[in-house]
Amino acid sequence: RTAGAGRGTNLGARLLFIGDIHLGRRPSRLPEALEAHQLRAAELGPAAVWRTCVDWACRERVDAVVLAGDVVDGLDDRFEAYSHLKAGVEQLIAAGVATLAVAGNHDVEALPRLADQIPGFVLLGRGGRWQEHRLAAHPGVRLLGWSFATQRVSENPLASLQWHAEPDVATL
Repeated sequence: RTAGAGRGTNLGARLLFIGDIHLGRRPSRLPEALEAHQLRAAELGPAAVWRTCVDWACRERVDAVVLAGDVVDGLDDRFEAYSHLKAGVEQLIAAGVATLAVAGNHDVEALPRLADQIPGFVLLGRGGRWQEHRLAAHPGVRLLGWSFATQRVSENPLASLQWHAEPDVATL
């Protein structure tokens, strides 16, 4: 989609938001009829979806991919899910696609670690504080993000959000 602000302004930014894919989770309860179509559960799972999204974003030259939390399934999946996530983020950055994220309650460890390992990968709102980011290629696009600092949060994060609308700036 093209992000726009106010009176139909077209800012020309192409963003892909991805969330709740839960890398590391295995598909279950898939119909047996899939085998008749030569489809395997692994081809329909989160890792396959992630690879498809990354390939599509690179091929279509989107301006940014934004990971909207719960990209990995659990704190204890440090190998398979993390390696898929890291490889995809590295591919996006190598292709010139800005890659940002907010950590959900499932990836409070994985996404900060990834941000520490990969230059250019932006984790918004680390530590449970709101943060703003402008896309270098599209300064008229402002992303606001807040990340889980711990798996459980008892306060509404929106209570601490302070921002003001700006003319001709799309705030997401």
